[in-house]
Parts: sequence; C-alpha cells; structure tokens
Amino acid sequence: MPPIRIILNETIHPGNIGAAARAMKTMDQDCLYLVKPRFFPSPAAHALASGGSEILNQAVVTATLPEALADCQLILATAGRDSTLNFPSLDLREAAILARQYQNAGNQVGIVFGTESIGLANAEIKLCHYQVRIPTSDYFASLNLAQAVQVVCYELFMALPKIAAPPSSAPLLAAHADTERFYQRLEALLRTVDFLKPGHDKIMMQKIRRLFQRAQLEESEVKILQGILTNIQNNNNKVLN
Repeated sequence: MPPIRIILNETIHPGNIGAAARAMKTMDQDCLYLVKPRFFPSPAAHALASGGSEILNQAVVTATLPEALADCQLILATAGRDSTLNFPSLDLREAAILARQYQNAGNQVGIVFGTESIGLANAEIKLCHYQVRIPTSDYFASLNLAQAVQVVCYELFMALPKIAAPPSSAPLLAAHADTERFYQRLEALLRTVDFLKPGHDKIMMQKIRRLFQRAQLEESEVKILQGILTNIQNNNNKVLN
C-alpha cells in the first residue's frame, strides 16, 4: 500500500515541521511532503522532531502544491473553519476511514495542511476532493499545525484495524495531474464555444470541477473524457475548414 502523504503547505515556522514529524512518528506515519517551506532544512525542525528526525531526512520538498499532489488519487484538505466554497466535506473520523479504504485499494492518498497563519486558501481547497474539518470548541478553535497533524494521524491510526479488505467502492482513481489536464482542456473548449461567460466563468468551472470530483474519476474514465474532447475538437476543426 502506498503510504498516506502528509502535506504541509508553505509552513512558516520550522519548529512546526519538526513537531509535526514527531506527531507522525507516534502514529506510524512517515511520508512527509513540504510545499515551499520558509525555512527548511533547519536545526529547529530537528530539535523538535525528537525521534522523528528520519521523517525529516526523507521529506520531499516541492515548489508548488500541484506538484505535491500530482500522483495523488484522493486528496483531503484539512480546515479549522468553514470555507466560503460550499465544498464537499467529511467528518474527520469518516475521512480517516475513507482514506484507509482508498489506501488499501492501492490509491495514493494525500492530506493537506495549510500555513499556520491562514490555513488553506480557497484556490488550494479546490484542488482537493473533500474538506475535512477538525472539530473544536466553539469558543476557541485555534489548533497549532503540529497539533492538527497529531489529531488527524491519530484518527488514521485508529481507523486502520477497521479496514479488512479493499472495498469494491474504492477503485484505483485517476491521479491529480491527469484530472487537472482534463479540466484545463475542458475549460479551453468551453471558452471556445462561448459557454463560459465573463463574470460567471470561475463559478461555473468550480461547479463543473465539483461534479467530476464527486464522481471519483478512474484513470480509464479520464482517458475516455479526454478522447471525447479530442473528437469534439477535431470535428469542430473540420466544420471550420
């Protein structure tokens, strides 16, 4: 099974990276991706990693979030607050079980954590399949980044014994990079036929993305959709010629 990928996006304080690695270590998670960290490598990160230094040593650093997500087939965005996107959401415990099911079926699962100051931006959440809200007190909802990683990894740890075999409902999904290429081609085609209107195009593409994300596209299905776009474009060119 591919390890579940813990992705820290644009982390500001290196100590939080180390503390997150320690939290992962206690819950048998060891796959850490860092997107454009402000300070890394850093002695401060290793100082707070305790027994999790090997996780830091093998951490993968990427320049962008799409690069970290490229081969992921199920992507969960963590949030400490409700976004303004009306985005599909899951309870944390439910999300942990879903992540284990898809991992057990051979899918690459990625769980994204935002920067300490503002969390994940809406544009970053849109790259994911579900938003996962960590339940907190209504009176004080602020979690440190490493604390959030600890809570999520704990739920993953507790969900593992509940997964016996790959469920039939968890196929091998298309990778993020493949679906993004499809979305880009689809958007270009919809602009060509004047379906996307200025002022409403972003909202419309967001709804179209959500439609396909709910479908949990498989690799073969994305290839079919790409073939449909190719045929449409080829026939459109014949008409114009």
